[in-house]
Amino acid sequence: MRKTDIINSFPYWLPGTLRLETGPACIIPPRHVDFIKHASTDDNVVVCQVDNEHSAGQHLSYFVGDFSGFHLYVIVTHTKISIRPESIRQHSVRQFEAALEYRSESGSKETRLTQFQAPVLGVVSVSATAYGEDLNAFSFHIGDGSEEKYPCDLSFLSNYSDFPVSLRAEYIGMSAKNGRTADKRIAGGHEKLQIVLAGLQSYNEFRTASLLFYKPGILKGATLKFDEVVETLEASLIQHFQTRPLNLEHLNFPLNKIDLIKKLRRSNVLRLSVKIDAPAGCAIYSRHRLEQNAIHEFSLEIPQGGGKNAAPRRKRK
Repeated sequence: MRKTDIINSFPYWLPGTLRLETGPACIIPPRHVDFIKHASTDDNVVVCQVDNEHSAGQHLSYFVGDFSGFHLYVIVTHTKISIRPESIRQHSVRQFEAALEYRSESGSKETRLTQFQAPVLGVVSVSATAYGEDLNAFSFHIGDGSEEKYPCDLSFLSNYSDFPVSLRAEYIGMSAKNGRTADKRIAGGHEKLQIVLAGLQSYNEFRTASLLFYKPGILKGATLKFDEVVETLEASLIQHFQTRPLNLEHLNFPLNKIDLIKKLRRSNVLRLSVKIDAPAGCAIYSRHRLEQNAIHEFSLEIPQGGGKNAAPRRKRK
């Protein structure tokens, strides 16, 4: 897995360049979208009780980061993991290790000894537990006699382990008009997410889906409406990752969105410089963009004439 930062070959501070950055990603399991209302808006960690009825006991969902103002989202799929219970070794009240079984992106069965940091203080012992059929969660026994169980999902792996996860981008979307946010868009029901989940259930028992939520980072070089900026970022990422068949619009951006291109021209934008960050410890790719990188950075030239058939000039390193 490549984890190299990609350095853009085109300086984004040059005149006429609109710099678009996703900023850091916040991770949500699709089934926990409705709990975002409890999440922090100031980079704290918030833990929510999801249910009391699960056979494994109290199920906790946790949100790490600033969960406010999301306007861009990416539906990704990645490997499921299973914990080898006999491999768990506790090094201290905060540090432990465990062997994780998983499938590589090529489908082969792999095992990796992984280092973890406990999400709670005062841990006396750690054991594996199950949500469903697989041992895919940790149970932390605390010094005061209490017990907390956390699923070892993508958010846990990203925030509390050194396990490298490959994320395949399946769909890229946005929600910015009239102040609407991406989490509200997903929580209201999302056709493409349901297609991804249904496909996994039918054809691939070894993968699962997660949501990456982003808020635009550095915005330089143009005086556009906010929703136009977010749409430009979305279109650029779709063009880069070619997330078809779920994304059909913007695959040929900047050729297929004439109205948006006209607005960029009126704002004296000559080129776009775009950067997307994967979550910590992860690399992102797609079926049509196979390079697995923690950061994807690229630039697109905005056609300045010639109509629909003018080919964009693209620079990428």
